[in-house]
Amino acid sequence: RLCRTMSDVGGTEDGPALLLRLVRTCSHLAQQAGKVIRAVQLSREESGGDGSDAAALGASLKDASDTRSYLTAADLRAQRVIFDGLRAEFPGLALVGEEDEEGDGGA
Repeated sequence: RLCRTMSDVGGTEDGPALLLRLVRTCSHLAQQAGKVIRAVQLSREESGGDGSDAAALGASLKDASDTRSYLTAADLRAQRVIFDGLRAEFPGLALVGEEDEEGDGGA
């Protein structure tokens, strides 16, 4: 179990009300993260070039032997928006993300 009680995640509401607040917060944060990703793309487009190379994407490989493991600046910034927003609204919520940096996966 990630949380023992609803109050562990920062809520005083009952289960359905807390769940509704969580869903609304996630929806809002997903929209904000999308804006961050678009801003990174726009910045790359405005800098010239087609942005198809790793440097233009601010990208690095998570696994040097796997070219499918690129991690971009947009990935990191979008996850940061979501993590920071969820932590602010639900301080006890345990979070795990795909782009976790060392020590960033906990609540």
